[in-house]
Amino acid sequence: MARSLPIALALTLFVSDSAVSATVTYSISGLASGSVAGNPFDDSSFVIEVLADADDVTRIDGVGPNGDDVVFAVQALVASISIEGVGSGTIDEEMLVFVNQTRQGAGFSLGRVPDLSTISDLIDVEDPGFSSFDLTGPFGPVVDPAPILFAAFNGIATTLGPITVSSLEGPATFTASTAIPEPSSLALLALPAVLAAGRLSRRAGRRA
Repeated sequence: MARSLPIALALTLFVSDSAVSATVTYSISGLASGSVAGNPFDDSSFVIEVLADADDVTRIDGVGPNGDDVVFAVQALVASISIEGVGSGTIDEEMLVFVNQTRQGAGFSLGRVPDLSTISDLIDVEDPGFSSFDLTGPFGPVVDPAPILFAAFNGIATTLGPITVSSLEGPATFTASTAIPEPSSLALLALPAVLAAGRLSRRAGRRA
């Protein structure tokens, strides 16, 4: 059995390393008015959530009046929107999350990282805490009493139908949360590999 320990350890480390890659869920929530597939909604609570891989966070150059703003962005793996009284749906557009540390702002945009020519802001929020946030870990919640809505939030393709947000009715809350398996979960993931290594070692011992 002693010979199986290095194999088991290597397999355990492999499983653990592959499982620890952190995803981050970014959300902006508040009250809004607009329409879904032409049907209006008024002063309804909404939540937009974007799931991304922390390893994909990229520094974006050339932003700001002098091109030296400190900006990070990450491409969405999946994005969704929930609207009170309407339902929840997946956003069928390329989306990204950004933070501008220099301007102390963050938000959601349409577009593709790192091509600035494709980016159109949807909603931005501001908070002094963004000056040290780089999108790779948990953050907030922070509340912006005057979030900024952009004209690009018009006819966004979703599984609910095209969504237009015409106005934000009050503050918006930004949150980032991470999801990493607990150590007990990693141990369970590694257990089959350890057992398999033990069986292989015993078979090899019987043949010797």
